[in-house]
Amino acid sequence: AGDLALKVYVSSAKVFLTADEMIARMGGDNFVVIIKKDNVDAFISKFTTLPINLSIGPKPLSFTVQSRMGVFFATEKDTINELLNNPAIALSVARRLRTTDVVKFTKDMMIEAMHQREISSEFRKSLQNNEFVVYYQPKVSLEKKQLCGAEALVRWIRHKTIVPPMDFVPILEKEGSICALDFFVFETVCKDIQTWIDKGIEPVRISVNFSKIHLRDENLASKILNTIHKYKVDSRYIEVELTEVSDYDDNAAMAQFVTVMRQNGISVSIDDFGTGYSTLNVLKNFDVNVIKLDKSLLDNIGNDQSMDEVLV
Repeated sequence: AGDLALKVYVSSAKVFLTADEMIARMGGDNFVVIIKKDNVDAFISKFTTLPINLSIGPKPLSFTVQSRMGVFFATEKDTINELLNNPAIALSVARRLRTTDVVKFTKDMMIEAMHQREISSEFRKSLQNNEFVVYYQPKVSLEKKQLCGAEALVRWIRHKTIVPPMDFVPILEKEGSICALDFFVFETVCKDIQTWIDKGIEPVRISVNFSKIHLRDENLASKILNTIHKYKVDSRYIEVELTEVSDYDDNAAMAQFVTVMRQNGISVSIDDFGTGYSTLNVLKNFDVNVIKLDKSLLDNIGNDQSMDEVLV
């Protein structure tokens, strides 16, 4: 039915187009349409959401094909690469957005796309060249006014400049390279803990961020435990921190991972709780040690018009 729907979709588009306009399939469910500027709005209006009726066997089928579009307004100076790449860049933005299915290309998108490619291409070599460093952000008990823990934070010393994580972590997370970086940080933490102990310094518990992408790996728990054993680190010094997992779709795998961590004395925390699609099911179904509330839940504490305090 899916292939038939695409064929009907393309057939409808061909009927809509004039003699000097065209549609071509790039591969899979991706198409490129060359259309006059005067017809763009009408095309978007008709084909963003298109009802389709099909007769397959004894029962007719009716359903809707929804499209995402990247739009680029071409000029005579544009090369064939620009004609293909620029709308593709806009389409990739449309896929990330939840608010619209149609995105028009801008130069800022090109700059961002080039930045992403640059980060992706440099990452592996930079990791090998020790350009990433780990800093420890202290956690202080407000009751005892003492150091009670720390969070390991990674920075990239790139071109002699400290690059903040927001400039590279989302890019690496998108392409999956974040997994290698997370384990680099984790190994660094384990090495540092062992060094402190050798020097007679009692460590505090260190939390290490792991992207939820790791949860797709059924061997994640084993890899974490093997790393701890490799550096002979007591598990009470380690906290595994997962960022906003409420939209993770394999609850059984998540619950199993948390259980294994807890059984081995490793603390588990959920970061940025309150962003995205947080639900109370995270608190109910997963036996985590720590919930780190997103700052947005605290900004209006004390405001008479706010429900934040009740929620917290």
